[in-house]
Order: sequence, then structure tokens, then C-alpha cells
Amino acid sequence: MQHNIEAPDTVEEDVVIDTTDGHRLTGTLYLPQGAPKAAVQINGGVGVKRRFYRHFALFLASQGYSVLTFDFRGTGGSRPKSIRGFRATLSDWGTKDIPAAFDWLSRRHPKIPKFIVGHSMGGQITGLMHNHEQLAGLALVFVATGYFKSFPMPFRLYPMFILYLFFPITTPLFGYAPASLVTTGQDLPSGVVWEWIEWTRQSKYLGRRLRQRPESFHYPNITAPIHAFVVDDDPMATPENGRRFLRDYYSNAPAEFTELRAADAPDGKVGHLGYFRKGLADAYWSKVSSWLDRRLADLKDPAVAAE
Repeated sequence: MQHNIEAPDTVEEDVVIDTTDGHRLTGTLYLPQGAPKAAVQINGGVGVKRRFYRHFALFLASQGYSVLTFDFRGTGGSRPKSIRGFRATLSDWGTKDIPAAFDWLSRRHPKIPKFIVGHSMGGQITGLMHNHEQLAGLALVFVATGYFKSFPMPFRLYPMFILYLFFPITTPLFGYAPASLVTTGQDLPSGVVWEWIEWTRQSKYLGRRLRQRPESFHYPNITAPIHAFVVDDDPMATPENGRRFLRDYYSNAPAEFTELRAADAPDGKVGHLGYFRKGLADAYWSKVSSWLDRRLADLKDPAVAAE
């Protein structure tokens, strides 16, 4: 079955999301034809603009879901004119931006279930959101530990160069991390990069310091069902790393794990970012929408919902 992601009746609405500490985030809401059966929030990866997820969001909207994408503070449409000296951290993204977006989505759709799709870092830091009780389910796309020694060689040399050589030299000079010079992503606030570097040096990854702050470390409290996806040609979110992260962080949530094959992509390549390329609806995206549909069916079944 071929899926049509360019549904002509899909409405794209740019929105503004206010955070509790006074920042304004830019988002886009994709509304399906007719009343949505559920709402989905997409938490994106580091340096990835919300527009990167547009085709995936359109696909989910064509399946009857209302979908919210947004830019974290200091990035994309949520970036000030200059990010030189702009204060933002990964922890801010997880404890303030993700909850603010989810509160906004809950106000917009108070009566239907709410899901999150977290890609890469966006899935890693979802466990920092304090308002997770309203979460009906969480789909993790290529989410894994970022400890640098967990990456296979020789790929490991690439993040080591960026994180431990390039950023420490250039960030003090620029007042921000000029990631666009060496990656396909956008430039980042310096605080985001310094915290990212700190996390990647720890064998427990983001856990050591954050576990000392139980008011923001909500991973053990998340009990909504999770479905994690990895692909066999991703050098970062390898199947082993993905399973480890799921086990070590979202330890109390009922979880499913799916390993995708890059060979199922038209060109046989996916990698860490390729999942969201236009044209992968049948090979990959339908697996997420099918899981969302199954989860909705479970919620409507009183016996399952009571478990």
C-alpha cells in the first residue's frame, strides 16, 4: 500500500509556544482533515530544525494525527538574531522546552491522547519532562547512549574531533558553537555544546549529574508504553546502544524494540538522519503510525487501559 503524505487537506499552522522562564518557541502544527484521533509532538535532534520533520509530520497528519513540531530555544525559528552569548543548555530543552510544547499541545487538544516521537537527542531528554503523566506513549527513533566509547571505530573519531577538539577551540572564539562549519546541522548555543561534551565523556552518559536532581530526572517515573526503533547502518544509535539506553533510562516503561534494515530503503542507506527523508513512508514511517494506532486501540479497550 502506497501512502500519500501530501494530503491536500492538511493544514499547516505556525504557532508560538511560551515557556515558563520567558522564552518563546516557534512551532508548526499539522492538522488532518476532520477531527484528529490523537496528537503527536516531535522532539527533534541536536541542531535539527523543525522543518526537517515536515514530511514525516505530513504523513502522520494524513493518518489522522495532529502533529506539533517545534524548534528548541536558540535554534531554528526559536533563535534570536545572534546566539553569541545566548544562554541555553540541553537540560533547558528537556526540562523547559519539551514540557512547554506538551502543555501547549494539551491545551490545544485536551480531550484526545497525546504521544511523543523523539528523534536522537529529542528522545534522550524526553525523560526530563515533568508533565509526563499525560503521555499516552513514546516512540523513540534512533535514540541511544551518546557515550563516545560506545561508538564503533573508525566512526568514533568523527564525534571525538568535533566534541573534544573543534568545539572547545572555536566556541570560546565565536561565543557559540559553529556546528554548521563541520556538520549538516545548525550552529548551537555554547551551553548546549558544553553540556553535550560533559555527557558524552561519562560512561553513564547523561545520568551521573542529572540523577542527583530528582526534581528533573523523571525517567524512572515514565510508565507509558515505549516503542524504540533503530536501523542497522546507524553508527551512533546502534542496536546495542539503543537497547542499553532503553534499559538504563526508561526502565519502568513497557517497551518494544524494532531493528530496521537499511536495505529496505530505496537506496539502501539510512544512517542517523535518513529516517525522515521523503519517500520512506512505506518502508519505515508506517511502522510508527501502526504502533500509534495499536496504542490507541489499547486505550479504548477497558481491560488493557486498566493494566
